[in-house]
Amino acid sequence: MIDNGSNGIGVAKAASGAKPLRMDAADNDVAPAFTLSRQELGELVQVAVQAALAAQAPKALLVDKQILAHLLGCSAAHIDGLRKQGLPTVMVGMNVRFEPEDVLAWLRGRKS
Repeated sequence: MIDNGSNGIGVAKAASGAKPLRMDAADNDVAPAFTLSRQELGELVQVAVQAALAAQAPKALLVDKQILAHLLGCSAAHIDGLRKQGLPTVMVGMNVRFEPEDVLAWLRGRKS
């Protein structure tokens, strides 16, 4: 959001509380810029890199509980609860693994 002051200079306001940068009124065709802390920038880069790698990586046939939780956007404890309800698993030796496609089919087949 740009707040144009009486002097013709706009100030970009960040919803997240980031420090605003001043912009000239002539730059109104350029998207507002914001100052990020080192931590915010690091988190932004980490998310972007993970998304890019996930998009390029071949799909794993089997995943562990933590990866499945990440893929479904839930906690590992929630995965444990779903296992008690019959979530399909594959044992690889003593390790529990999941086939994401089978898990999605199982979730879609459950009654709400």
